[in-house]
Amino acid sequence: MKLSCVATTAIAITILSATPVLSQEANYGYNVIPRIPTNCSDIRIFSARGSNEPYPGRAGAMLAVMCQMFESADGDLSCDYEDITFPANQTSSGVYCQSAHTGTVNGRAQMADYIERCPDSRLVLLGYSQGAGIVTDILGGGGGDLFGCHQEENPSMPRKTAPGSSVVAAVTFGSTRFTANQSYNIGPGSTFNGILPSAGKKLADLNAYEDILASWCNAGDPICAIGSLPVNVTAHWSYYDEYTYEASRWVVRTALGYTDDQLNRARRGHHHQ
Repeated sequence: MKLSCVATTAIAITILSATPVLSQEANYGYNVIPRIPTNCSDIRIFSARGSNEPYPGRAGAMLAVMCQMFESADGDLSCDYEDITFPANQTSSGVYCQSAHTGTVNGRAQMADYIERCPDSRLVLLGYSQGAGIVTDILGGGGGDLFGCHQEENPSMPRKTAPGSSVVAAVTFGSTRFTANQSYNIGPGSTFNGILPSAGKKLADLNAYEDILASWCNAGDPICAIGSLPVNVTAHWSYYDEYTYEASRWVVRTALGYTDDQLNRARRGHHHQ
């Protein structure tokens, strides 16, 4: 049995609009003001939160874990994060597309401004839900119709020139732009499409980053796995609970060019110093 497009969209809107109050404990506290450090760090993570979340959203715990892993893998590395600034309006507000486009434009501008100030830094992108779509749109280009509105088009970010050339890893969870059967898909929803999957030139441009991209999708998630039954509300809400450690290790390995064993040895060696 497959759900109709209208029914699926209605469920997705309900779930995004009903996102529960954040309760997970995080090393980075929640704030209505975005975190935009003015200093340079060896690793700078640009984070895009989900709809209706305060900064930095559910990503707070994973941001702390990633930076701790980077610094424990190499004691000489500094790590910090920056919030991509956008309203994170939910679908029921009717301005989702404007919010997502704002995040995409701002995210790219923030990355460009930062790498101009700090050209030796390595950049990591992290996004959940609406923020995952923003990360995808920054890399591969965005725009199109979803949730009853039209998102303005934006171009892709070429990998061969800054700031794209400084990106060393990118992670998305529960993305509206999730595209079935890509080499970087992870999770039981990998063979399904999202609400508005990347296609054509957008997918080709996104795939320029395929070796440093990981996109998680749970089965039953009505945002990234359309047609996957049964629909499960927690499938969309639980990514950071399920994958924070696994995804953080993937980011550090990918960014530093380590194997699992090399990362384990590096972290053990640092702890014993």
